[in-house]
Amino acid sequence: MPIKLTNDQFLELAEKRNTILPPITPLEPYNGRHTKIMFECGKGHKYFTTPNNALRSDGCLICPGKGVKSHQQFLHELEVLNDTRTNKVFVVSGTYT
Repeated sequence: MPIKLTNDQFLELAEKRNTILPPITPLEPYNGRHTKIMFECGKGHKYFTTPNNALRSDGCLICPGKGVKSHQQFLHELEVLNDTRTNKVFVVSGTYT
């Protein structure tokens, strides 16, 4: 069973996520990974989603067209995920396209 994060721990993970993906800001305190809270994207769109989905998604649910990641950006994202998920390690074989 995963350990419940504190609000500060969640905010720290959100900051890491924002270094590699379009930024989002939680507008409500974290209250568990499956409890929906409101987020705001860099363009000012506000939407509800679970913190778990927010950390794993490409960002705003309203903004269209997320773009395509470069191979280097994809590798950087895997590096961040490997740092934050202590029980899972992701390995790249080949080239991301």
